[in-house]
This record gives sequence, C-alpha cells and structure tokens, in this order.
Amino acid sequence: MTTNRILLIDSHENAGRLTALLTANGYHIQLAESKTDAETAITTWKPDLIIANIFHPHFSSEDFVRDLKKTAGAENQKVLFLSQQGLTDTICGEKPVVAAYLTKPIDLEKLAETVEHAAPTDKDTKKTILLVEPDAEDAEITRLFLESKNYHPAAVTTAEAAKQFLSGQTPAAIITELLLPDANGLEFVNAIIKDNQTKNIPVIAVSGLRLNEFVNRGQSTGYPELVAAAISDETILQAVYSLIKEAENAAGAQKTDRPKVLVAEDQPILLELMKTILEQSGFTTITACDGREAIEKCHQENPDIAVLDYDMPYKNAFTISEELKADALYASTPIMILTAFSDKQLKLKGLSLGIDDFMASRSTVLRVSALCRKKGVSSSKKYEAFLSPPPVSRRVDSSDISILISK
Repeated sequence: MTTNRILLIDSHENAGRLTALLTANGYHIQLAESKTDAETAITTWKPDLIIANIFHPHFSSEDFVRDLKKTAGAENQKVLFLSQQGLTDTICGEKPVVAAYLTKPIDLEKLAETVEHAAPTDKDTKKTILLVEPDAEDAEITRLFLESKNYHPAAVTTAEAAKQFLSGQTPAAIITELLLPDANGLEFVNAIIKDNQTKNIPVIAVSGLRLNEFVNRGQSTGYPELVAAAISDETILQAVYSLIKEAENAAGAQKTDRPKVLVAEDQPILLELMKTILEQSGFTTITACDGREAIEKCHQENPDIAVLDYDMPYKNAFTISEELKADALYASTPIMILTAFSDKQLKLKGLSLGIDDFMASRSTVLRVSALCRKKGVSSSKKYEAFLSPPPVSRRVDSSDISILISK
C-alpha cells in the first residue's frame, strides 16, 4: 500500500501537533519552514497534498500557493489551508475585541455603517482612518469610499508601517486586513488592543476568511480552508482523507483518459522499446507478442488504436486487420502496420483492407500521435507535446538500435 505524502508549510513550533496526528494515521510528512524548502519539496518529493498555515510566521503561504498554481504541472495540486488560531475568538467570538469583522467582498453599506459607528463623521473635520491593506485594488476602493464619506484615509500595506504610523499619530479608527505580508493579522490586532497607547482606537478587521467554519473554496485563497480557534483531530483527518481521495480519483481519471494503444510485435526487445517510448509520451500501452494474442488483447482491452508488426506468428497484420474490420465493435479502430517492406502492392492491399498507415518502427510515436489526432482519439492541443517524445529511460545498446533500423 502506498503511503500518501503530505507537505506541511508551517513553522516547526506550529506543526508539532499536526505532524504527530498525521504520522500516527499512516501519512508520510515533510515540513517546509521556508519558501525554498517548500519549492524543493514540491519539485523533488511531489506531495499528494499540501497543508499550509495561512498565518505562516515567516512568509505569505497564500501568495506562495498562488504562484505555485501558475507553474506548469502544478495546476491540479491539492491544497488545504489549515490554521488553528485561538485568537480568532477575539475577532468573531462571543466577546470580540474589535468593533466589527467584515468579510470580503465588503458590503460598502455595511462598511459605512460600521465606520460611522466607530468614528462618527464631523462636518467640520475630516477624521483620519488608518487603512492597513496590502492589496492595492482593495486599498484603492476603500480609500475612495472613505474620502466620499468625509474621512481622511491614511493607507499602509504592512503591519510594520502601521506601527510606525501609530507611534506618531492617533487615528479615529483602524481598518486592517488580517492577512498581512509581514505579520499574523490576528496577533497584530490583539497587540493594538492591549497597547495602552492604542487600546482605545476602534479596530475594524477585514479579510476573505470565514473564521471558525470550514469552507470548500475560500474567498481569499480559492482552496479549502479552515481557520478556527479549535480544530478537532476528526475534522482534520476527514478533510485530509477527502482531499487525497479527490486527488487519487482525478489521477485515475486522467490516466484513464490517456489513449490506449495495442502494440503487437514478436521481437521482445523492440516491443519493450516501443512500449517504453509510447508510455513516456502519454499513451497507455497494451502489448502482444504474436497475432493470436493481438486479437485476444483487442477483445479484452478495446484499444483506441492498434500498431501491428506485419509478419508475426499465427496471424500476420493483414489477417488481424480483416478480422477486426469485420467486427462492428472494432471496425473503426485505427490500425497501423509496422513493416520494413516498401512494396507498393503490399501497401495498396493494406489500404484496401482499411489499414490507416504503414510505418517504420522508429517513427512510432510521431505517427501514433498524428493518427490519434486525425481520428479524433484526442484533441490536437493535448497531444502536441507527444510529437517530441522524451528519451527512453533505460539504456539502449547497439543491438536495440540495429533492430530498430532494420525493421
């Protein structure tokens, strides 16, 4: 049984409980505390699931995963944002320390009501509102809105910049995003509330996070996320199991979607070579070593395309083709014949039997790919890459090359 691999993007201090829980339940765990560690693990280790702390203490895991999705081959990577943060109750619990918590996209009417309650407008004076918002678009919208309500917004993008501002000025209110690039927004808000200099300033927290509830597609991340004061082991294991199962099902479906090629060849070395090259080029390969087995495999596997050596024991390619074309189930199956002969009469006879192509063995991948596109077995875009097949993984010696050239 294969052990599923899970990459944890978090600090060592925060990941202890999760590492122990998942390891005890049979998962193989690797911890990445830095962006470099995470990039290396994803490239070399290829995890089945990434679990990221959205409040990572050293870098923005949200931005990291967003960039990851732009990387070729990582489009289907399963990700879970999981953060147990006791401070969430101070934001949206029974006794929150903030004036309000607004989830994005922000309802401007609700924002107007909240700001007016926290810092009532004064017709003679524009009150200053400190806006801590790393997202440029959200910051601009909020800034224009505050100005339209006769406030003076002072916008910064980081917690550090906000602290510097607060060291010299006292705004009428603070509006802050919780997902900050340089700090845990929950800790930042609570530090403001506890500081004697700033504790009386109303704080309005905003973010795309739905705190204390599981979300299948987070507003800010686009991935499953759970940020809560307390998360049970059962909840974690259920979420992990579901996401890994989805990944396995998707991989199975993707594998099933690969065109299925029957290759019939009586020379074992050449058969193995063609099988390896075709599979590395994205095809599922079924093999047969003689004409009789080729017919049996067609009936068992119903291939999308058949590649047949012309001269095989028991039945040659023409005999196989006649039998397949006479069967309504296989009449439309594309057939290629491998032959070193250049006899035009032979090829004309083959074409009259409904054979689609003749070719030399060494052009197998190119011609199979082209015929798949021609016959609609796959979309041309999906299989363009197959026109440049990757090298064979095992070592090919001179005898292999001689066989390929002589066929």
